[in-house]
Amino acid sequence: MKKHIIAIFMASLLSLAVQAQQNSFGLRTELMGGTPYAGFSYQHTFGEKWQMELDATTSLNSQFHNLSLIGLAQYRPRLVGNLYGLLGLGVEVGFIDMTHNNETVSHHVSPMVVGQIGLLYSIKNIPIDITFDMRIKQWIASDDQVHPMLAAPGICISFRPPKPHKPEPKYQRTQYTLVAYDTPIAAE
Repeated sequence: MKKHIIAIFMASLLSLAVQAQQNSFGLRTELMGGTPYAGFSYQHTFGEKWQMELDATTSLNSQFHNLSLIGLAQYRPRLVGNLYGLLGLGVEVGFIDMTHNNETVSHHVSPMVVGQIGLLYSIKNIPIDITFDMRIKQWIASDDQVHPMLAAPGICISFRPPKPHKPEPKYQRTQYTLVAYDTPIAAE
């Protein structure tokens, strides 16, 4: 089931990347609660300062299997040159299967609120963005248990498809009209 969800998510990301040129997609890794996570990331830019990020990550732990789908709205002001600040707020839904002795013990759906702060560096000559961030996650629990707030430092390396080339106005095609004048020859 998890493989099918990841395949559908990746197909959606690739179709979005083909349709719009303000997109980037890449690989993300983070460390949450001592457990490493890895997955795919997709960013879509709205104007100069806003972007949306969608992530699908899975845990790299053999004791439990986790698939997390994350959606963030991000404010991205330019700091210096190609360095941007990153402030984000969003939600995460995690699907967790706990295993013990190769048997599935329990299934959980884990909704969380996610805050993000970080830096994004956009390499000028190569279409690659590198993001270093810290995500603070808090469970939204329906039971009366108190869940701790988790900090998840992460890194994302994403690829920006090149923008389509638009010719400058001075090099655009110009139409010319040939005009011939008939001038009478004066008789001598």
